[in-house]
Amino acid sequence: MAIFLGHRTAELLLNQPSIGLLDPSPDQELEHCWASQLDFGHVDLSVLESISKPFDILVSSQEELRKWEGMHCHLCTAQLPGGSFIELTQDVFVASPALCLIQRAQELTVPQSIALIERFCGNYTLDKKKKSGITERKPLLTLDDLRSYMDRCHRLRGLAKMRRACFYSLEGSASPMETISRLVFCLPSQFGGFGFPAPLMNYEIGLNDLGRRIVGKDFIRIDLFWKEHDFGIEYQGKYAHSSSTDIAADIARQLAAERKGIQLQMITIEQLREQAQRWEVARKISQNLGVSLPMGKDFQFANQRLVDELISAATS
Repeated sequence: MAIFLGHRTAELLLNQPSIGLLDPSPDQELEHCWASQLDFGHVDLSVLESISKPFDILVSSQEELRKWEGMHCHLCTAQLPGGSFIELTQDVFVASPALCLIQRAQELTVPQSIALIERFCGNYTLDKKKKSGITERKPLLTLDDLRSYMDRCHRLRGLAKMRRACFYSLEGSASPMETISRLVFCLPSQFGGFGFPAPLMNYEIGLNDLGRRIVGKDFIRIDLFWKEHDFGIEYQGKYAHSSSTDIAADIARQLAAERKGIQLQMITIEQLREQAQRWEVARKISQNLGVSLPMGKDFQFANQRLVDELISAATS
């Protein structure tokens, strides 16, 4: 009997490069799977050794929902399109990145869903073994891949929220804090963001001779860049760009950018967390982009709530 894993368990599995970049099985369908009949003793679950319980198991009918030690059963009655599952072993399948995103949208807020999309569509994965907390990795899928999958889905819980989150998402993030910085400053005010125009993510800038001498390479990448304004944001500090060497490299990039006529605003997690410092950064962005700031106590409260929500999720 096959076991189908989804939701949070799928997210954790897809975070592993050896699994996340596997191609989905084109024709595998969700089979009837009676939770009370699952016999873990006859299924190779070694792939789940690093995953904490309870495991999120998908079942296809109301009768199959059972309370079972070490499992959390989720009802999935929708007809899922091809490419919905990745085969881990002969008996164990995991939701594909696109299906996992839709499932997680059932449990996350829209901003949290955007952050997860941008991780899956970004150039990194979470890695607790690294001091920075991340490892470079190819994207699990593109936004076009996600949209194409959603267009083939019908009556699937989480789909409407995921469409909304996808609308506000960008590709190219290289760390959770880059994504958080972008969302805090660029999401519409209805979500608590400052509403600035979307930047280019990790945009590559060719350097002149002096710039190349400063950084020791032919180009720099700017975390968030507004090309038409020659203005960008570089995140530095904990949870990426974290070591003293990384911070020194950030400063060198700032000097090299200045030689190209580009103004860089450095930002830390403390500046994001603390309201007065965050608003000072927002004022500088506003001045450079020529965009006014949202006003009012209601927005200030929503903005702080967005920051707390995103940072808490990223650092937990």
